[in-house]
Order: sequence, then C-alpha cells, then structure tokens
Amino acid sequence: MPKIFRVTGDSMYPTLSNNDILVTCKKKIRAGDIVVLNLPRFGRVVKRINSLGDGSCTLIGDNPSERSTCCSTAQNTENIIGRVVLTVRTGAMSVYKNSWIRKFKRFKRLLLIYVNPQNSDAKS
Repeated sequence: MPKIFRVTGDSMYPTLSNNDILVTCKKKIRAGDIVVLNLPRFGRVVKRINSLGDGSCTLIGDNPSERSTCCSTAQNTENIIGRVVLTVRTGAMSVYKNSWIRKFKRFKRLLLIYVNPQNSDAKS
C-alpha cells in the first residue's frame, strides 16, 4: 500500500526540497535508495541509504551543508516505512534559504518600492 509524505527541511536538497510530496512503497531496499523511516529518537525522516548491513543501515543526507544526527549511527532496517517511488516537486526550490533566486526576488521588491513609491505599502 503506497503512503504519502511531505518533506520538511533542507537536509535532502537539491534532490528533495521543502514541501515536496513523496510517495513510498514497501519494496526491496538497496544502497542509494531514498527511504522514509520512523526513528524512535527523531520521528519520521527521509534519507538516502548509504550502506546496508545485517538488519541495519547507515543513512546520509544529500545536502552537504546540513548535518543530521540520525546519520551518525546505524539504524535498524525495521524502521523503514518505504522506499520513495515518486516525488512531486512543489517549486520550493526557488525559496531555498541560500538561493540566489530568493535574494533576487527580495532585491526586485525593494527596487519596485524605490522606483514606484506609490505602489508600496509604506505609509507616510
């Protein structure tokens, strides 16, 4: 039975962005797969399988600037809810916290207020 999840956070950026929709299924897991897990200390997380062992796996996030403490120790494979089989991108990439697109939009908004002050919300 497929399960649907929403991504929160940036630990899997650029592969997954905040608010992306994930569909998971119980399928055979291999190293390199993206999975959703229900970890006792962390709740639900989405990570990539770095390596598989006998009943355990190590995880890794795709964003090198974001560190996840759940990736520092091996996790039990029984905690895996499912492998991600479909991702619906929501366009949240444009609001990534370090994105030049976000900075450009902020600059554009300030420029419009400066050039055309009657359209601004500022009151005198």
